[in-house]
Amino acid sequence: MNPLTQALVEARFRRARARPVRAPAPERTRRAVARAARSERLSRERGASGLRRLECSRFSQNGEDGVIAEIARRIGAQRRTFVEIGASDGRQNCTRALLEDGWSGVWVEGDPAAAAAARELAAGRSVEVVEAFVDRSNAVALLREAGADEHADVLVIDVDGNDWWIWRALASGGLRPSVVIVEYNPHLGPWLDWRLPHDRDHRWDGSARYGASLQAFAALARRLGYALVHCEATGTNAFFVRRPLAGASLDAGSARRHFVAGQHVQGAPAFGRSDVLAAPPVGEEAGLTLTVDRIWNEAPAPGEAIHLTAWVRNDAGVAIGAPATAAVHLAWRWNGEDGEPRRARAPPWRIAPGQRALLGCRAIAPAQAGTHHLELALVQEGVRWFAAPGRVSLPLQVGTEGAQSARARVGAPP
Repeated sequence: MNPLTQALVEARFRRARARPVRAPAPERTRRAVARAARSERLSRERGASGLRRLECSRFSQNGEDGVIAEIARRIGAQRRTFVEIGASDGRQNCTRALLEDGWSGVWVEGDPAAAAAARELAAGRSVEVVEAFVDRSNAVALLREAGADEHADVLVIDVDGNDWWIWRALASGGLRPSVVIVEYNPHLGPWLDWRLPHDRDHRWDGSARYGASLQAFAALARRLGYALVHCEATGTNAFFVRRPLAGASLDAGSARRHFVAGQHVQGAPAFGRSDVLAAPPVGEEAGLTLTVDRIWNEAPAPGEAIHLTAWVRNDAGVAIGAPATAAVHLAWRWNGEDGEPRRARAPPWRIAPGQRALLGCRAIAPAQAGTHHLELALVQEGVRWFAAPGRVSLPLQVGTEGAQSARARVGAPP
């Protein structure tokens, strides 16, 4: 890696970490969410990269399920095997849908609680769960010991740190999957070739200093014989396919062509220090009020994204926000179903007692058409899912016409 590039990127991260964390201005948030909604809608209508309009989620967070299924169809995936490094608890990841469709594979997860939950979910099913933190020194041995297919159809790497090094190590060890999906660092744009120096003890600290840029992944992919074919709409994951398989059916292109800015960095600086907002748990009696401001697309098709903004008012007596050691997040789920809510990505934010802030959210519509209730709530990490007035439920029509006006359904800001 160019030493000058490394120095420039490190200086940028240091400046980002020194910035005070505060809530973005409301109009800035609205503009960013509106821009994201418009960009995603136009991309779907135009079929950008041939895959954008097919993004949808069954168990993935950002529409990866639909893209993986379509790439597998186009390349004629025959082995029906997968490997996911950083698979979490198995309830929400990039290969759970493949498992449900009869594929087999290996999940690797370093967090003991998440690995135990994944193992419970996988009991009696065709997936091997390995509890381990992966780095370049142990990646190949771990997967071989777990019986991973060296020529699996799909490999996913999401460890928020040594991702670039792990892919290179696996390739050097003879693992040649057909499709590789990695989480890239969107803070660095499409041009900078930067990767986090390898550190086997690295754990993500909530800052922008993680992983590798899209350009760094694209350069590695070229050396390994892969083509970049897609970046999904939130600017989180990049999809690479072995060049002989990509052929003419997939839109192979440069990092500049496929780059998508991360939703959580649009119009906002990179994440600051994760310890800035260290705070105690918010008590049950504390007042946090959540009110929907606007919904940009209130009648989505199944699996499509829903963009909205919501006001958060803090009458808790202590500062709240994220990132933090007791972070409060805006989160969403459908129909009050059990399980963890999905966190809404956002720039770092802070609300002092008695103040309010406008936050953005991107939710994925259910795969089934009909009337569904979208639950939005404030969630304190490791503490609880807040009840009303920190929670609201919105009826939305999925895959049907004639939805009511969002302005008529939601209340005024608090």
